[in-house]
Formats: sequence, structure tokens, C-alpha cells
Amino acid sequence: MCPYSVAYEDRLIALHHKYAPKGYPVIAINPNDVEESRKDSFAHMQQRAKEKNFPFPYLHDETQETAKAYGATRTCTLLRSSRTANSR
Repeated sequence: MCPYSVAYEDRLIALHHKYAPKGYPVIAINPNDVEESRKDSFAHMQQRAKEKNFPFPYLHDETQETAKAYGATRTCTLLRSSRTANSR
């Protein structure tokens, strides 16, 4: 597992608890290529998410298209989205 991602896990949980009620939930996305990073595969990371009891969704970006679209080049990349007019 990436030591940087592990170091951020508790921070991500805290961010989610603080901002999800305000309309800004954390959504974790794993863009790792299984061929290059077996220990960080989606299956392994889903297990880690269960162990840490992540209160947010943990998704898989199998093609890395989402990561590329948002300019994510490292793990862990944090992005903030705008709040929509409908979310309060």
C-alpha cells in the first residue's frame, strides 16, 4: 500500500465527517493499474476500506479516465467540487 495514501486515510474520514453534512462528501476513487500495482488493486483497497470503516464510497477508475480528466497524477489527490444550487 502507498504510505502516502495510508497516511491520509484518517484525514479523509475526518474531512468526510466535517463536510458531508454541508453537501461536500468525500468520494474515494482508485485509479491504480492492477498490472503495475498489485498490492494497491481495487480488491485489496476495498478490503482496506472495510478495515478502516470508510464512511464514504470507494470506487474504481479502471481505465484511469477520471483521474486523467481531473489531473490527478499522484496518490492521494484531493479535489473539491462546487456545491450545486440543489444541495443544501
